[in-house]
Amino acid sequence: MPTKKRARIQAYLEPELAEIIRRRAEEEDRPESREVTRLVQLGLAADAQCYVLGGRSFRTKADIQTHIRQVRQTTPPGTPISDEVVLGLLSLHPDWEDLTSTGAFVTTAIRHRGTQQTPVSELVLAHPEHGVRDLNWGKLLPLLSRTA
Repeated sequence: MPTKKRARIQAYLEPELAEIIRRRAEEEDRPESREVTRLVQLGLAADAQCYVLGGRSFRTKADIQTHIRQVRQTTPPGTPISDEVVLGLLSLHPDWEDLTSTGAFVTTAIRHRGTQQTPVSELVLAHPEHGVRDLNWGKLLPLLSRTA
């Protein structure tokens, strides 16, 4: 017979989730309400750890990728990018100071890659005298670490 507490828990959970919690609670020999509390606390602790770039918090590296791709797609070629998230990630490059100290700026450029027919917008470092240099920002993502 369901108790009031159990009925409250099941009212907020999908049936499959409620069943998983019930089984886990039985395996660990603790009440379902404690198991729910434990799982919520674990979820909140995981959510509290995030990536911070440019003063913004991101739950996952995929969220950072989505943001950078959105900036890349909305920035016209040749227009300097001042987005703090993009610049924060690029500043992790070991040669960033040398690359930008000579007047270079981050922008987008339309590029053709190999046999690919469709031109692609990419982040590049543009220098008034030395031209354009590709920036492989995806290789900088592993350098990020979570903050609490």
